[in-house]
Amino acid sequence: MREAGGTIVGSTAVRHLAWKPNIPAMFPGRYERADEIASLWRVYVRRDMRGCGIGTWLARLSEDEAARAGYRTMYLHASSDAAATLAFWRAVGYVEVGTCTTSTHFEKPLAATPALPAMPGA
Repeated sequence: MREAGGTIVGSTAVRHLAWKPNIPAMFPGRYERADEIASLWRVYVRRDMRGCGIGTWLARLSEDEAARAGYRTMYLHASSDAAATLAFWRAVGYVEVGTCTTSTHFEKPLAATPALPAMPGA
């Protein structure tokens, strides 16, 4: 996402969980078909733009695109020592599935019939 002048204010990416084989290995039996699980990566919103709905919009857009691609579950992990980040993911519907030394792991079921979310401020 960019400001009117072109400066990037937020970004994210989605890939399947098999790109990160150590994650399925941490949860034996949970992600046996890791290539069928969407994984949300590198969600970033510029500090001065946080609290404007951009993170929620990026998450929802990513979820909807993953659902359109046939995924039914979204996985992500976040730093365990970032309380505000963990609270954000819980607030947008992610459920904790485990923790390790430095990360908290979340997942969320995806809607079968997604609708594109409106862009913040639109």
